[in-house]
Amino acid sequence: MKVTFALPLFAFTFWVCSLFTVSPSLAVAQGTRAPKVKTGKIKENQQYKSIDGKFSITLPPARNPFVATYKFRESKLKNETDDYEEVVFQIADFGQAYGAGVRRIPQSVLAQMAKEEEKQTLSNLAGRAVFQWRNYAEEPQPVDEAQVQTQFGVGLFRIYVAKHSSLLSAITVSGQGGKPKPERSDARIAVLVVKKGDLFIYATAEDEYLMGGSTPLDLRKQLETFFATMMVKIQE
Repeated sequence: MKVTFALPLFAFTFWVCSLFTVSPSLAVAQGTRAPKVKTGKIKENQQYKSIDGKFSITLPPARNPFVATYKFRESKLKNETDDYEEVVFQIADFGQAYGAGVRRIPQSVLAQMAKEEEKQTLSNLAGRAVFQWRNYAEEPQPVDEAQVQTQFGVGLFRIYVAKHSSLLSAITVSGQGGKPKPERSDARIAVLVVKKGDLFIYATAEDEYLMGGSTPLDLRKQLETFFATMMVKIQE
């Protein structure tokens, strides 16, 4: 007898890295200050405000009528090389996770971006955003993208697929007395990025409910709706 059921992926972890600075090992060697991190809870459809008010965004509806609260982890760092605030929301039991953040791009990086076409810059930023909040069993690969118009200007929407990296793990038990075997399906991660002056603004979405018989367009609509609620404090 083979029995399969879903449960949260315990390997699901948060992680924060700098997009534009040195590697973590070099950061430690150079005495770089660690980010300020805070965790908490917030209900669906409520507005979240980042630690120092760099941005705000409104939470999407929860999928289960009996679970209406997201857990969140927010972080911020401001020093000579880093200036960012970001957050990840999740309802792990139902495979919902959303992220958002604002980062100030260093002048040296802006100089390099000035030599690129806008599409290439947004492509690079999307590639960095997809790794911003968790690990994957296999490296995410882009499978679909589109230029989008946002409240901050032209942005790039992209969908990545990461093999065997879904938020929920299916546990299969084969035969009488068989050992449970975790099996993960592929993850589909939606990313939306915009460059506004020297700011990198982004949001991400994963939703196992939309992985079933849905199309990439469903996940795109979900992320664009989420992103449209984002407000950013922009200093001219």
